[in-house]
Amino acid sequence: MQILPSQKLFGLPALKLRAFVDNHEQFSYKLFAKTFDLKARDAKTILASMAQENYFVAPKLPMGKWELAINGRRLRVAKAVNKISRLQAEVLLADFFERVRHINQNPDFLIEVDEVWLVGSMLENVEFVSDVDLAVTCRYKEYLGSYAKNLKRVYKKAEKEGQDTDFWTMENRLTYGKVRRFLKQRKRHLSLGDSSLLELPELNGKQLLYKALPA
Repeated sequence: MQILPSQKLFGLPALKLRAFVDNHEQFSYKLFAKTFDLKARDAKTILASMAQENYFVAPKLPMGKWELAINGRRLRVAKAVNKISRLQAEVLLADFFERVRHINQNPDFLIEVDEVWLVGSMLENVEFVSDVDLAVTCRYKEYLGSYAKNLKRVYKKAEKEGQDTDFWTMENRLTYGKVRRFLKQRKRHLSLGDSSLLELPELNGKQLLYKALPA
């Protein structure tokens, strides 16, 4: 999820709302009203609307606590960036697939990209998009042979190249983490998720962009 710096959600500043959900897993409507300088009645109306859109779960008791729902958690980690043109997004996507090809052909990456799904605003017929949302699945390169043997090989090469191997204390850092960092390249408008992204109930659509050959 991405938001615009000047955007409003449910009539409230999106950035301030993001900060609120980031700091409160549970909260009372009174705290919500105080934070956004609202009357109690207006706070309850907004919270009810947000609950309908799966941002919050309403309490069972009148004075109970509101809780974050799926979109509230997505808002918690939402990026605040301006939209880009579809042409810019397509260039970003083309560069991404260049990195996919590099990963899948380079034996120093023990993990290869198996599938890439496009979701989000890029599927819509719009001129500007908030970001390029991708769901990426990976798998071990079985053709390299023993996983343990190749993990040791890559680790030793990293040490020889002077890389900080103390940071690489978990296998995930050497495999999935390494692939994800390489794919992402700190691109602000590129959002990478895993296969769980495809199961979100509010997902409007998905398109398979890439499927690797059978191992």
